Amino acid sequence: PPAPVADPLTHDGGLRIKKTPSQRSAIASTNETTNEPPPPHLSGAEPGLIQELEEAGYRVGSCLGHGGMATVYLAVQKSLERQVALKVHHQRESAERTRFAERFLQEARMAARVSHPNVATIYDVGHTPSSVYMAMEYMSGGDLEQQLRRVERFHPLEALHCLCDILRGLSALHDHGLIHRDIKTANCFIAKDSRITIGDLGIARDIDDHNHLTNPRSVVGTPAFMAPEQTKPGAQLDGRCDIYAAGMVAFHCICGKVPFDGENSLTILRQVIDNPTPDIRDYHHKTDPRIAALLLRLMARDPHQRPANALEALEAVQEVIALLKPST
Repeated sequence: PPAPVADPLTHDGGLRIKKTPSQRSAIASTNETTNEPPPPHLSGAEPGLIQELEEAGYRVGSCLGHGGMATVYLAVQKSLERQVALKVHHQRESAERTRFAERFLQEARMAARVSHPNVATIYDVGHTPSSVYMAMEYMSGGDLEQQLRRVERFHPLEALHCLCDILRGLSALHDHGLIHRDIKTANCFIAKDSRITIGDLGIARDIDDHNHLTNPRSVVGTPAFMAPEQTKPGAQLDGRCDIYAAGMVAFHCICGKVPFDGENSLTILRQVIDNPTPDIRDYHHKTDPRIAALLLRLMARDPHQRPANALEALEAVQEVIALLKPST
């Protein structure tokens, strides 16, 4: 297998909680695992696809994740001997292929507009005879959802620091006129330096773009993290739906679960539409009331009752962190 390559990007991700060895960070602990990819035959990719990607300049390693539209592989960009997350678009029937390929390339174009430590970097995009692919910054720590499976829940202060990183990334996206629309723990990745980085802009779009590729009559996003207004087909959204979702990510990290759950997406959507804003203390009784009040504000049903923008939300989170930090 190819030797692991040092992460070329380094960034001081901001304040992190100082802990004794017995109070080790759930985020930091995930980065102690090896970054070396398994042999290509473990990736699950078809041999023909592996050969095509090899000819395109990539050595394919393990499968990092699989979704309805694409599969992400750990790979090495051979020209620079750089580890990347290689997102490969699933080919569909010919009638759908063009539309899905356009959406896939749209993700790359929009992500490339934003250069920020808390937004995943896009290195390359291209196509082979049977696929379309995008090479992205590889996050050695996986995503927050994966980490929650390992540690069950985060220390509340650590969850708030993760939330700060997410809001910094959202502020950059919103400043470029983009809304993400699918912020969730599975789309928030952990870099080697422990910063949290937003990825997967597959359904992001311009705030002012009314001709986007997504069907205007459809609801897009992940139901358990969606703001109530996002459940309405064709709704005109703004960055406050991302702020709601960021609050839900913090809720998930602190609680270890999300408040809205069910057997299928429609069941969860109905809960999002009908239920009041969840109070985290009903799910995790030891939560500090100041954290509870913060999350109630970020996840207010009425978007006008949330912070007006991600920067305002970030300031609100930082104020709570300052109140909760133990004196030294």
